[in-house]
Amino acid sequence: MSAAAIKVYDAIRKKGTQKSVVDAMQTRADLYDVLDYHAYERKLDELFRQRQSQMSEAATAPKPKKSVALSGVPAGNTALCTVGAQRQRPATTAAWTSSTSPTRP
Repeated sequence: MSAAAIKVYDAIRKKGTQKSVVDAMQTRADLYDVLDYHAYERKLDELFRQRQSQMSEAATAPKPKKSVALSGVPAGNTALCTVGAQRQRPATTAAWTSSTSPTRP
């Protein structure tokens, strides 16, 4: 911590106010100059603009639907997927399993 800050905090602790050290205190504008804060803000603005541009470009490109379970296979293109189709379930589970099980080569 800077010596000036220590003096300010010491004055506040002892007197309950900073009035006696206001002349020694740095203004916000002076602090921003020392830190080159405005250049930092410009850089942040540039980075945010770049990020927004990337996000808007990605949002405009249509993405094919992906099946979560089949990692990368487009939805609706599998024997397991019956998009829009409704089946009647047979009365017994055994009948359902045997009649719907895919045949293996």
